[in-house]
Amino acid sequence: MKTQNLKALTEEQQKAYLDMQHIIRINRKPRANRKVPEVRTHEYCLNLISKATTPRNKMLLELVYFCGLRVSEALNVSVEDINFKEEVLKVMKGKGNKQRLTPMPKPLMIDLKQWLSLENIVAGKLFKIKRVQAHNIIKKLDPTMHMHTLRHSYATHVYEHTHDLNKVKDLLGHENIGTTAIYAHVSTKEKKETIKGVFG
Repeated sequence: MKTQNLKALTEEQQKAYLDMQHIIRINRKPRANRKVPEVRTHEYCLNLISKATTPRNKMLLELVYFCGLRVSEALNVSVEDINFKEEVLKVMKGKGNKQRLTPMPKPLMIDLKQWLSLENIVAGKLFKIKRVQAHNIIKKLDPTMHMHTLRHSYATHVYEHTHDLNKVKDLLGHENIGTTAIYAHVSTKEKKETIKGVFG
């Protein structure tokens, strides 16, 4: 598209066009190691979380899924990072020690407040466990899943609701939208499978 034609579009149309062009470039030069991530439905994720064997395990799974966190990010969350008034969570990314603010859904805030009160946690890190222990929590509930599957599912569900890769990019803390673009492929794949299931 010529520059003068692009300027004639609304800001939202320009963003959608540029996003699509970026995805097209990615498809032309696919990475050998780029795999379509596994995702689960929203209902499946909620059901899985409800089966957690301890309040702590349930809280960890909720944080990962409801905020789209990496395991390392979830394990680094401290009481000081939680802002119930603004309904946001400060997330520290290990790589580059960068931070972002992630919205906390109301169901998560309700459970988080109750859990903090139950455990009498008033300061410091929420979880004093190692990454391997965190991964084992979800493996015991579903051997086919990984903790990162919850993050993938979060991203896919957000994209399906917003159809805005930039929003997903910011929520996940990605530096490059090319990393986020994979979730557009996941969404399209599921839609195709749905139509195939209905019409053959």
